[in-house]
Amino acid sequence: MKEDKETKKESKKEEFFSEEELEKIKRNKEQSNIKWLWLVLILIIMLAGVYGSYWYFSKERIAFQKETTKEEETSETETSVPEEKKEETETTKETEESTKKVYVSGSEGLNLRSEPSTEASIVIGMPPGAELEVLEESEDGLWYKVKYDDKTGWCYKEYTSETKPES
Repeated sequence: MKEDKETKKESKKEEFFSEEELEKIKRNKEQSNIKWLWLVLILIIMLAGVYGSYWYFSKERIAFQKETTKEEETSETETSVPEEKKEETETTKETEESTKKVYVSGSEGLNLRSEPSTEASIVIGMPPGAELEVLEESEDGLWYKVKYDDKTGWCYKEYTSETKPES
């Protein structure tokens, strides 16, 4: 019975369409099927991208949270040191650093800057051999906070020397 219905449909199509038109219809169906396949493939790729980025960023979030937790644990450990010992250590460090003297070793002098950065504004230019009193060192260890000629600022550590250069 199904075969009869299909043959009837085919014969009706053949009555209305020529063979060339029937071939075009078949090609169009195939092309539309291909278009649907591409559309489904693109949607799958997009969903995979969304899921992948969610997964990636959630891993990053977890790593960040672990780092934050480690920093909190470290600060808790530091607070367990008795306050008297902390004050002694800080005073000792300040005394050691404040008495430290360095000299400008750059042949063209050295800029005293407002912040520990080459982008920071220049407070004053210091001549070669100028004596500087070190107040502190930057966290990255690349800069000194110094006092020079009643001015305080930051200078790049690489262009200083602990020994006074010969004039």
